[in-house]
Amino acid sequence: MSAIELVNAVLEGEDPKYFFRHGSSVLSPYEAQFMDAYYEAMLWSSTLPPFGECPHCGAEAVLDRWNEADEPVCSNCAAREPDHSPAADENYSVQDISRELKAKSTNDCLSFIRQNSEDLDSVVSIGGYPAMEMAGHDFWLTREGHGVGFSDRDGWGEEAKNRLHRAARRFGEVSVYVGDDGKIYA
Repeated sequence: MSAIELVNAVLEGEDPKYFFRHGSSVLSPYEAQFMDAYYEAMLWSSTLPPFGECPHCGAEAVLDRWNEADEPVCSNCAAREPDHSPAADENYSVQDISRELKAKSTNDCLSFIRQNSEDLDSVVSIGGYPAMEMAGHDFWLTREGHGVGFSDRDGWGEEAKNRLHRAARRFGEVSVYVGDDGKIYA
């Protein structure tokens, strides 16, 4: 971290102690645990159409339409939209998340961790799981407005979970979709 980045962060109201603990450009185990849980929650709570070879035309494409036999096909081969899409983790993994979405997610997660480090550092584990793992899940679920997340997680103190909930909601929702290359974007 450069001195300019540190000064800018302090001017924006962030805790300078955070940068002395987490100043490396490589994620700490603490941050990596948060990020892994964030991506896991993103994939199991989002629905996305599959990507692959269209059984009708053979093109590699997002299979976001249904044919008469209720098979997923590309939009060039049918007009009928499906009633639902499967959970993203049925067809995608973290490796399918685009570099652009990973960069944005990393920035958002690290900002959230920096801005809320006092509350996040106050708990080591929740229900036998590492607190940072729970926080990564809760950050995604809360920012997306799923109705679960920090506000209903036992383990954080009442005031801390209210602060974490409000902070996560300020980051806003992320609309994920599958691009023409089979990668997940926002």
